[in-house]
Amino acid sequence: MLRSLTREGGPSWPVSTKHSHSSRFDITFEGKSAHAGFALNIGRNTVQALVTAASNIYGVPCHAEESTRVSVGELWSDNAADVIANHATANLEIRGDETELMEYMRESVYRCPNSAAEMHDCSVDISVIGEVIR
Repeated sequence: MLRSLTREGGPSWPVSTKHSHSSRFDITFEGKSAHAGFALNIGRNTVQALVTAASNIYGVPCHAEESTRVSVGELWSDNAADVIANHATANLEIRGDETELMEYMRESVYRCPNSAAEMHDCSVDISVIGEVIR
């Protein structure tokens, strides 16, 4: 069964109701821009932080006892190709059959952007945009 989940002021997307618990959230990295051909050392590249986080999120193991899922959706940065990105965002979804399983995935997934931000000397904000618990 599919239902629609709407982000406040934004688009709606179909949501499968197979998993009884799901959470969607945005991850936003903030860094420091610099020209790619000059003074690279002063830049703090948020795109590098974002792709590091996304790759590590997919490495989070699903729970052995029940069904869990994680998906990284849109990755976005509005920077020119010759500028080190100072802002990058992504949206994600986690699912679990039980509240405890969704919490397991949330805790595991939240570590990834926080670690990537530290690794790339950026800041990160994680904002829940929707949650379904049945």
